[in-house]
Amino acid sequence: YTGRYIYPLTVACQELHIFLWLDDKTRIKNSNGLTRGKNDLIDAAGIAEYALLYSDKAVRFCIPDAALVSMKNLLADREFLLIDRKRQGPIKFRELVVYKGGYWFCLKWL
Repeated sequence: YTGRYIYPLTVACQELHIFLWLDDKTRIKNSNGLTRGKNDLIDAAGIAEYALLYSDKAVRFCIPDAALVSMKNLLADREFLLIDRKRQGPIKFRELVVYKGGYWFCLKWL
């Protein structure tokens, strides 16, 4: 469930021994049925109602091992870089070949 933005909250809750329950957003959305209108007040009421109804099924969230979190973040960075590279296309280098002092030099730069 956790991404980069919620990770500081999960760390703080674990250090302060605060019960943190993370649940799937589609489960919360489907439990409320169809709602008319869309605003923060209606969403907050729906989340509170879900928490009240299903509080007996709440499971405390525990942060996974630091190595797993680090690996997850590295993989997310890699995916981002791969997508970015596909958007930009291949990297084009400028090349200059120079003959100086009896040697050929190949200079490459972006």
